[in-house]
Amino acid sequence: MNLRLVSRLFALTIAAVALVPSPASADSIYVESVNGDLSNDGLNPTLLVAGLGLNSITGTTVTPGPGATGRDFDYFTLTIPAGLRLDSVVLSNYFGADLTFFGMMAGAPFTVPPTDPPLTIPPRLLGWVHLTPGLIGSNLFPTMSSQTIPAPVIGFTAPLPAGNYSFWLQEAGPDTANYSLAFNVSAVPELSTFALTTFVLLLLAAGRRLQAGKFASR
Repeated sequence: MNLRLVSRLFALTIAAVALVPSPASADSIYVESVNGDLSNDGLNPTLLVAGLGLNSITGTTVTPGPGATGRDFDYFTLTIPAGLRLDSVVLSNYFGADLTFFGMMAGAPFTVPPTDPPLTIPPRLLGWVHLTPGLIGSNLFPTMSSQTIPAPVIGFTAPLPAGNYSFWLQEAGPDTANYSLAFNVSAVPELSTFALTTFVLLLLAAGRRLQAGKFASR
């Protein structure tokens, strides 16, 4: 096998991978002060579509709120398109009384009513967490997916695949909570790219072994 030819094939493969266009990266996809109040109805959540990169959602939840229950719920469904995955959710900013509930479930709409007793809510959720200033800058997924009090959650392992994920935020105390969440989305590695690169690497290794054998036999 010609080592020079294999080396050229490898170089062409790397160049081809580098030239594959990447989807445009996202940034803020919803800001309540600009785009309006997020839905107060879990059965009709605000529908959002994530893009590659950082997807920031900023809002406010207050108690007492404008709803019939006296609470301001924030419900939204985030669609992760095919070819992408949800790696993490980071609390970018938070100002509140440490009683802001943040829960998630797979699919849409958000079918868990807020009036459910606490012991029946967690098993129906993928995960949940109470937002606090101490969590600013942290990935919320590990805590959300491992809750055991008051009852275990369904749980999940990140990254989450393409699909719909619905979220529920609610200030549980008589206070106002301002929050900003960063949903980090990345591209799913293409198997074909990995396979092609691996194949060329194997060819390159085989070529080097053959070349070394030729020198050893002289």
